Amino acid sequence: MFKKKKKQRKKKNKSNDKTEPSKSCYGAQQLLHQHSNGQLQQKQPDDVSSKIDGMENWLDLRIPNPILRCLKELGFTNPTPIQSRVLPSAIEDKMDIIGAAETGSGKTLAFAIPIVTHILNLNADDDDDDDDDDVDTINNNNDTDVDEESQRDTLDVDDINDEEDDDDDEVLGKMHNDDKNDHHHPHHYHHHHHNKPMYALVITPTRELAIQIREHIDNVTKYTDVKCLAIVGGMSIERQNRLLKKFSPQIVVATPGRFWELVQQKCPHLSHVKDLRFLVIDEADRMIEKNHFEELEKIMNYINLNLCSPLRRQNFVFSATLTFIHKTPYRFDVGKKKKMKELTLEDKLASLQRKLHMSSKPEVVDLTGGQKMTAQKLTELKVNCTYQEKDLYLYYFLKNNKGRTLVFANSKDCIRRLTSLLAMLHCKPLPLHADMHQKQRLKNLDRFKENERGLLLATDVAARGLDIPNVKHVIHYQVPRTTENYVHRSGRTARSNTAGISLALVCPEEVKLFNGIQAALKRGIIKFFNEIMCKWMNGLVNE
Repeated sequence: MFKKKKKQRKKKNKSNDKTEPSKSCYGAQQLLHQHSNGQLQQKQPDDVSSKIDGMENWLDLRIPNPILRCLKELGFTNPTPIQSRVLPSAIEDKMDIIGAAETGSGKTLAFAIPIVTHILNLNADDDDDDDDDDVDTINNNNDTDVDEESQRDTLDVDDINDEEDDDDDEVLGKMHNDDKNDHHHPHHYHHHHHNKPMYALVITPTRELAIQIREHIDNVTKYTDVKCLAIVGGMSIERQNRLLKKFSPQIVVATPGRFWELVQQKCPHLSHVKDLRFLVIDEADRMIEKNHFEELEKIMNYINLNLCSPLRRQNFVFSATLTFIHKTPYRFDVGKKKKMKELTLEDKLASLQRKLHMSSKPEVVDLTGGQKMTAQKLTELKVNCTYQEKDLYLYYFLKNNKGRTLVFANSKDCIRRLTSLLAMLHCKPLPLHADMHQKQRLKNLDRFKENERGLLLATDVAARGLDIPNVKHVIHYQVPRTTENYVHRSGRTARSNTAGISLALVCPEEVKLFNGIQAALKRGIIKFFNEIMCKWMNGLVNE
């Protein structure tokens, strides 16, 4: 009875696959038939040049059809400028890439698409070898089909129980969707022959950005068997270790601290760095700051020591700017007579290549124009006021401007105070800072994205690369300490060719710092209409 039920289910599964057949899920008889006709020797990954209606502008970039299908579903019928410049060199020539473009320009897919394309080719090569092995052992394995399926059923039940027992289920669901893919995507299937190695590592400075990148990669691997997992701090390391063991993701997106912690624990999936073919450093201007991320240097030493030389690694470095070295905040320069030598772009690129062991001639794609590093449709404003007046100006702006607003401050204490104040004023603020539990941070981000008039109060942890849709306004409650932070903060609005406002509240103590930012950007920032605000505030006082 047991065997009969299993056979019926196998027959049903086979009929379901019939609409969209896939080489990797063929049964033993189909493999034997193909082998006898010499078809296995001609196996290729999905056609690169097949036409998909509405996607003609992507065809010259040699992108596989499964990825093109995903791009079409996402509504990306045209590559962005950074993608058009990067993809040919990355896919056809397999060059190292250093890229800079304004925020919202599609940088994530500029490295994700080449990596997934190359992994599909690697998987196709692996499957060729495994198909030969499968044909040789068909007769020996026919009697064990039911046992293997029974073991798979047992594994599924164990996985469900494991997830039910974990308190971080909701958050981890945002970090991987492999269980869902197995059931809903016709091209996502189990490879029973062996686990896949980690081919690609993406390192990013913040947890939220890691999860966002994982989501973008999932969006373009929907019709493939490529798995991606994000591993970040603030969550159960034991849980993440089990997920790495269970899914063997070929792409890992990680924050440096948690990745290094798992390496030190000798996580089996992360120990085989000799197989690493692709390395991505995202938000590089922050990642390679001296002493900013000590783990990054440890990770690079670990990877470079263990990498097999015949398999040259392809490196991708992306950022909103190519100014990779921050200036020291003004308060540390007071009293110093010696001026630091300003490094040229060539100096910075050479330093970056040494740190990451890149090839001597990477493809450098800089679409920032070297000067205007903020988005073209961004309106930049400033208000000169006392520190005590900042709360009033902030409240005035929030009450008189509709749309999502992101308020930045330099300290967690400031965010806590503003949260309490604006909550009393019924503005419904959502805080985001490093002391919050990871689950709460992600929950607040989701609430902000869902509310068209949402208000998010954040430290710079949220300024790095996050793709929050339709943010209308960014307010610098405190002037950022570096030009790069100003650019990244302001980059949360005016994304994807939409209009946005960046407003800086500048008190006398911050004037010199803000003037330095204007000088670095090589332009002045318009003064907001203080007199209008003054009349409004006088009305509040009189009431």
